[in-house]
Amino acid sequence: NHDWRTRLARGMDAASHQTGVELAAFVFMPEHVHLLVLPTWPDASSISVYLARVKQSFSREIKVILDRTNTPLRHRLTVRERPDKTCFRFWQEGGGYDRNLFTPRAIRASLDYLHANPVRRGLCRRAVDWRWSSARYYENEPTGVQEPELPRIDGLPGDALVENAPEYEDTGQASGTHQDEPASPVPPRRPGFHSCVCSAAQALKTTFVHWSFLSRKVL
Repeated sequence: NHDWRTRLARGMDAASHQTGVELAAFVFMPEHVHLLVLPTWPDASSISVYLARVKQSFSREIKVILDRTNTPLRHRLTVRERPDKTCFRFWQEGGGYDRNLFTPRAIRASLDYLHANPVRRGLCRRAVDWRWSSARYYENEPTGVQEPELPRIDGLPGDALVENAPEYEDTGQASGTHQDEPASPVPPRRPGFHSCVCSAAQALKTTFVHWSFLSRKVL
């Protein structure tokens, strides 16, 4: 849904501005969002606050749209929390899947994996052909072109992919326990990157495989 994805992009821009979390890369898939972000503020809660603001503001917007149109999707996204209470839930419950990235190798692997998502799913032949990702920002010439419908991409620091550069540190902001490799014995120097996956519409879930893929298109 073109309008929904554009709304999500604007919500991500606002959340980045409010929390100091920079967007390095992203992909919007039919049922989940995958982000590579870099916190720039020392507040250890900035990642969780960023994700909460993105997800909550977007969910409220979509609820208003679906309430107005009263489509069947509105009812499928209504879940029963207890016998006497129901609620609208666009995003799958929980914080999603996330991991800390400290090294150039891990950052590059995450970037490549993220951009290849639509190709692996058969949605396009090349990563740059998928409209809703940062692949063209990195791969087209000239690089670094911002597209108005997409979230603002801050890119990577100049030495993020340089071997032997100072390592990024574990800021403890990931909600999970995943990390790319054991911590270095040398004291880290910079906040680390975080790879986040948020899945949509728990009410539509029929399969749950590692990256929280869902079986029906929502976004």
